[in-house]
Amino acid sequence: MARPAPKIRELLAFRTLFQTGSASEAARVLDVSQPAISKSVRQLEASLGFSLFERKNGRLRATPEAELLLPAVDDVFASVSALSAAGQSIRDERVGQVTVGVIPTLAHVFLPGTLRALRKRHPKIRISVQILTTRQIVDALVRGAVDIGLAHDLAAEPMLQAEDFGRSPMCAVVPRGHPFWTHRRIRASDLRTEAFVSFTAQSPIGQRIAAAFASVDETYAPTIEVSASTALCAIAAHCGIVGIVERYVLSLGWWPTLRPIRLSPSLFLRPRILSVKHRPMSAAGKRFCEEYRHLVTSGLPNSEAV
Repeated sequence: MARPAPKIRELLAFRTLFQTGSASEAARVLDVSQPAISKSVRQLEASLGFSLFERKNGRLRATPEAELLLPAVDDVFASVSALSAAGQSIRDERVGQVTVGVIPTLAHVFLPGTLRALRKRHPKIRISVQILTTRQIVDALVRGAVDIGLAHDLAAEPMLQAEDFGRSPMCAVVPRGHPFWTHRRIRASDLRTEAFVSFTAQSPIGQRIAAAFASVDETYAPTIEVSASTALCAIAAHCGIVGIVERYVLSLGWWPTLRPIRLSPSLFLRPRILSVKHRPMSAAGKRFCEEYRHLVTSGLPNSEAV
């Protein structure tokens, strides 16, 4: 028949009695009654199957077996102390960590401000950032390689939950001196014979643009395909051609020679936070999402204005 496992209170009574050599003193140290100390030690002896103390000349003396047992008991309480310290560290955010997968555009536009605000309010949280495509973010979340995904409302995966907020239009960006510079609106048909740069047709955002073009019987066929908004704008500015890009990327102010112009048909994107449905989010992850959500909603008005 299996013996019952020793309990922490029994180990504590044994350790204190071993250190003090007196049941009354052990009771005083632990703020319990002397009978409680004696009972705990007897229960531990019953669990172990051997005596821990013997009385000789009116004094308690530890048995050789107790001497052998003490290091293992010390290890138990060292582990308990380590557990307590770990809990305190988590409460104090000393070991708070979150891994974020983010598409390049959001990494440039919203991530820096989010990290600045997070560092200001929670300086002990550690953040790991991976710049990925939308499909890579979905895969990394499912595999558990990242905790949070920052993308647009383009990803769908049964295992994931999504939170969308804000709204930003896609627009055409036109370099200074281009014939379209004075246009108030650029239609898909205007690009039929015009060189332009935009996202790869196979990407989720490229597919969204292609569907919008198809709704007005036009074909989405970029002359130059890219996978990042910042590269797209740089190419448009340096090559003197039109680009199709998210409007808010121009808030970076990196391309003063580009003018945003309304695109027809209209197309909107919503920033999205992705996480795994049945995987609880850490406190650090929740704090990151709070800061990101606040930054995006305060800096990205729900407006069709370009």
